[in-house]
Amino acid sequence: MLYLFVGTDSISKNRKIEQLRREILGSSNLFDFTIFYGKELNDQDFKKELQQLPAKSSKKIIVIKQPEKLSTACKKAVVAFKNSVSRSILVILDVEIIGKKDTFFKQLSQGEGSRVFNFKGGYVNNTFDLAKAVEKKNSKEALTIYSQLMSKGEDVQRIIGGMIWHWQNYRQRMSKEYFKQSLDEFLDTDIRIKTGKVKPELALELLIVKLCSLKRD
Repeated sequence: MLYLFVGTDSISKNRKIEQLRREILGSSNLFDFTIFYGKELNDQDFKKELQQLPAKSSKKIIVIKQPEKLSTACKKAVVAFKNSVSRSILVILDVEIIGKKDTFFKQLSQGEGSRVFNFKGGYVNNTFDLAKAVEKKNSKEALTIYSQLMSKGEDVQRIIGGMIWHWQNYRQRMSKEYFKQSLDEFLDTDIRIKTGKVKPELALELLIVKLCSLKRD
């Protein structure tokens, strides 16, 4: 069985995951409960985990956070699992926002073998929240917002444009050197994207990291 947890209310999602763990596996069984992150999980490790028998229960639970970052091969493996309609393994995908053109999650949400749970959060971050987090050099928050924007299907060039707008409108609180170095990074990123030297999503992620690491003074 596959459960798709969709929404930005991470607290409610984590509570539901813990509730399912206790109901299905028992309060003390952590051996049959595994958490993966999409960026780090490959298809071979996922298949291996599916093949391993439960240690202390008749069932097991696999949670995949940030599944939008799964490789193409791993996404195919997840779809194949969903179509197998397993009764002994529950796979939970924890995703914040699903883009309208995302065929992967559309495949998972249709037909037998899956259920969709909506966890609506309150405020959803935008490009200007990203710019503010980067300006404050809060790389953790900035990368979290970046992940949300990518999941929502936001255009990279529009995000960069919004960040440049923020920089230009709040340049008075930035040192001249910091402002100049930042614009150089924006320009370099724009060139690398337009010349095809790097994928837009990766280019933006690298830009965020570089801007957060620049000295403000």
